[in-house]
Amino acid sequence: MAYDHPEGNFGRLGKVWAVILGHEDPIQPETVALMMAAHKLVREAYHHQRDNLVDLAGYTRCVEKIMERRGDASK
Repeated sequence: MAYDHPEGNFGRLGKVWAVILGHEDPIQPETVALMMAAHKLVREAYHHQRDNLVDLAGYTRCVEKIMERRGDASK
């Protein structure tokens, strides 16, 4: 994995975003991945690009990998 497991990568991003937003607690990794997916949905709604759909699938897979690592895959 070029950028670490999604839980670690999005966990670090969640800490940075929390600072930017003035939150005391970091944004959870699965929430970061969902927010990235939302970003791709907004782009796709404006203008179709295959990359948007590929990345959307990737971000949703990242959520699944995070949940699997925590043992929450069935939730």
